[in-house]
Amino acid sequence: MNSKIENLILRALKKVEFDKKVDNIGDMIKIERPNDSSHGHFATNIAMQLPKYLKMSPQKIAQHIVENMPPADDLFDKVEVKGPGFINFFLTDRALQSIIKEIKVEKERFGRNNKGDNKKTIVEFVSANPTGPLTVGHGRQAVLGDCIARILEWNGYDVNREYYYNDAGRQMRILGYSTYVRYRQLLGYEEEIPEDYYQGEYIKDVAQKIVEEFGDQYKDDKD
Repeated sequence: MNSKIENLILRALKKVEFDKKVDNIGDMIKIERPNDSSHGHFATNIAMQLPKYLKMSPQKIAQHIVENMPPADDLFDKVEVKGPGFINFFLTDRALQSIIKEIKVEKERFGRNNKGDNKKTIVEFVSANPTGPLTVGHGRQAVLGDCIARILEWNGYDVNREYYYNDAGRQMRILGYSTYVRYRQLLGYEEEIPEDYYQGEYIKDVAQKIVEEFGDQYKDDKD
């Protein structure tokens, strides 16, 4: 439906020759679904993007567009100009019901399109830091990231998923040193853990397992 409305608007813009005054005017057409149903099923703000090029008010531009759109009684009950220059489209019941036929034909592919035109996109998500426990939040981010990647693929983007697993470098050294301090504390040594070390209770749990398995074998071996 979006593409049908875009096409009708573009034909109107060409009929009044606005396309000759604005380069790539077709790319400026954006169709949205209003939050308020009283504003129609679909709406566009194209008229509010053109005044600086056409030197006329958005309302007048919108009126020109509506008056010069090809007849589409099978699609619209009403097309109106509202507010500062919005064009609102109210679909007929027949147009709304026609989507069922498309769904039956397209089945699992319904809604798939090539708007992304194979543009390369990177979605980096989760990247749970191995220096701390996994949380419900990490699981949530995994779901969100995967959904975003799938939506982009559905719209024609070439998606690459990335996950950063920070298992080396300064963070891991500090994790080891933090565990070493807790390990020595459990062995009875009076040591303070520095502020920039990991303070979580899980560090004590790791240290306790080391004590249980290795005793004081590494009490003097920080590395």
